[in-house]
Amino acid sequence: MNGSQHKAITLVANTHKPHEEVD
Repeated sequence: MNGSQHKAITLVANTHKPHEEVD
């Protein structure tokens, strides 16, 4: 469950911070 949510958060974070590379 947490894994799926974390993935979505990573995508949003990447959109807000394109300069920050999140794995």
